[in-house]
Amino acid sequence: MAFAARIGTPDTDAQGPAAPDSAGLAHLVRGDLPLPAGSQVYALHPGALEADKVRLLTAADVVAALAPR
Repeated sequence: MAFAARIGTPDTDAQGPAAPDSAGLAHLVRGDLPLPAGSQVYALHPGALEADKVRLLTAADVVAALAPR
């Protein structure tokens, strides 16, 4: 559940625009945002994401992380 808690909710997320340059976890449609090295990223279309700089997550990784432990 730690992963699910990191996703957040409208009640717990910070207000205002998101800051991708400080994201530790990102769920994207397209991998077209600059993300810090070491970020975990799930992207439907990874595009320009650099796999040697970020940790690319698969759909299975996302689902497995939501499973109760």
